[in-house]
Amino acid sequence: MEEEPVLRLTRADLTGFTPQAAAERTALQLNESASTVLDLESGRTSAFRLLRTASDEHVLILASHLAVFDGWSSGVFLADLAAGYREGPEALTPPELQFPDYADWQHRWLAGPDGTAELARRRAVFAADPPAPRAPGGFERGHLPVRLARGPVDAGLELGAAEGATPFMTLLAALAVVLARRDGRTSVVIGTPAAGRFAAPLEGAVGQYTTVVPIRLDLAGGPAFRELLHRTRTAVAEALAHQRLPVDVLFGDGTPPPYNVLFALHNYPAVPLDLPGIEVGQLPGPPARHLELYSPDPAAALACVGLVERDGEIGGTAEYNRHAATPEDVRGLLTGIEEVLDRAVAAPGSPLVTARH
Repeated sequence: MEEEPVLRLTRADLTGFTPQAAAERTALQLNESASTVLDLESGRTSAFRLLRTASDEHVLILASHLAVFDGWSSGVFLADLAAGYREGPEALTPPELQFPDYADWQHRWLAGPDGTAELARRRAVFAADPPAPRAPGGFERGHLPVRLARGPVDAGLELGAAEGATPFMTLLAALAVVLARRDGRTSVVIGTPAAGRFAAPLEGAVGQYTTVVPIRLDLAGGPAFRELLHRTRTAVAEALAHQRLPVDVLFGDGTPPPYNVLFALHNYPAVPLDLPGIEVGQLPGPPARHLELYSPDPAAALACVGLVERDGEIGGTAEYNRHAATPEDVRGLLTGIEEVLDRAVAAPGSPLVTARH
C-alpha cells in the first residue's frame, strides 16, 4: 500500500474525431470511469480523466469510491477546485476536522457509555417493527428516471408549508400513506440518507459522512393529513437527531432493517464554478449505485428514490431491486404520492385511509 493516497490523472485527446464521435467516446469514458474498480486497500480511491474534445474544450471526469466521497463532498470538491484555480494552492487550507478524525471519534463514542445507551434506545424504538422481507432472488440493480407532477405536488407543498413542514416532510408523509395502504399497517418505517455532518467543521470536509436514518411514522387512528404532517415533523426531527448512529450498527445483527424503501429530497449546496475565462457546464453521468451502501442487506431493499428540486421541477432517479419490484411498482410509489397530496388539498381535514382498498 502506498504511504499517501495518490490522485491519478489520465489524458485522452479526442480532437481528431468528429464532434459526434467525440461525444460518443466521452460517454464511453464516463461509463468506463464509473465501472472502474477502486481499491481502498491500495489507496486508489479516486481517479481523474481529462478529455480534450476540441482546442478550447475539455471534459474532466472524477470517479471516486463511495466510501470516501458522498454527495455533499462534490460541492466541497468543486468549491476547492474553483478557489485553487482563481487564487492558487495557497488559497486552500485543510479543514479543521477530516474524515479519519470523525471515524476515530465515532468508534470511540460507540464503544463508550453514551453511544451504547443511545444505540439501545434507538433499537428499542424499532423493536416491534418486522424486518423487511428478502427477495428470493437476492439483489439485481435497476434504474429508472422519475418525476413528480407539479400540479398536485405544488398545492400539497403549499399545504405542508402552512403547517410548518418542509417539502421533504410533506412528501415523506404522503409516501407513508402509500406504504401503509400497501402493507395494511398503521405504522411504517422509511429510510432516508442524511448528510451526517452534525458539526459545523465537518461541512468543509470530503468523506463518506452520509448515513441512512430510519424514520418511524405513526398513522394510527387514520389522521387527517394536517395531523400527519405534525406527526411527521416530530418523527423527522427525532430521527435526524440520531444520524451519528451508523445504520449497519443499528441493524447489524444479520436481520434486515425494518424498511425496504428509501426516500430522499437532496439539498446539496449548489456551488457555481466561477472560473475566470472559462465557461463551465455539467455532463450527466451514469446513475449512482447506492443500495449496497444504504442498506445493510440490499436483497431486502425494494427501492431508493432520490429526488432533487431544480428549475421548477422535482425529479431524479430511482434505484431498485429487480428481484423485489418492477418499474411499474416504483412509479406507483410516485403516483401514489401525487394522489395522496391531491386528496389532502381537496379535503385536508378528512381522515386518511390506511388500509388496503
